[in-house]
Amino acid sequence: MKNVIEMTSGLQEKPEKERFLQAEKYISDQSVRLENGYSLDGTHAASCASMAVDVARLVCSEGGMPSILLIEGEKVDSINTATLKPVRYKGTVSWGGHVACECDGTLYDPLVGTPMKEHEYLRSVFSDPVASEVLISSDEMEGFLLNASKSMKHASDAPSAENDTN
Repeated sequence: MKNVIEMTSGLQEKPEKERFLQAEKYISDQSVRLENGYSLDGTHAASCASMAVDVARLVCSEGGMPSILLIEGEKVDSINTATLKPVRYKGTVSWGGHVACECDGTLYDPLVGTPMKEHEYLRSVFSDPVASEVLISSDEMEGFLLNASKSMKHASDAPSAENDTN
């Protein structure tokens, strides 16, 4: 199997104006933090959805129109899908699904650490075949990010239990 660098070498030849440098730096930095299992702090599992939204924000800020994809294993039966096992973790980590940011046919995922064409990603990042579907389209992204920002602001404005006088 090709390694990640071989599979993404063509992306490095793109002119800088067509690349999303902040998003690439973010996924590279987060990938290093995820080195010893899918955890950013060594204890708690990282949130692929949170990181995908962070990447989408960066891609938008650099002029891209990203979408958020759901990656799942193949259908086992009419209800269940196969468990996802990232090749990177050699069977020590598995999930029922995974979420990643996509823009113009390229996935930006800290699990990999470098941008990767979608068809290569779907064939090589997990030990078994996977499929993807769009959760949040590029047309819906601006509204989604705006609503997510408002939700976060309202959450930070909410009184905490420490300040509750009742």
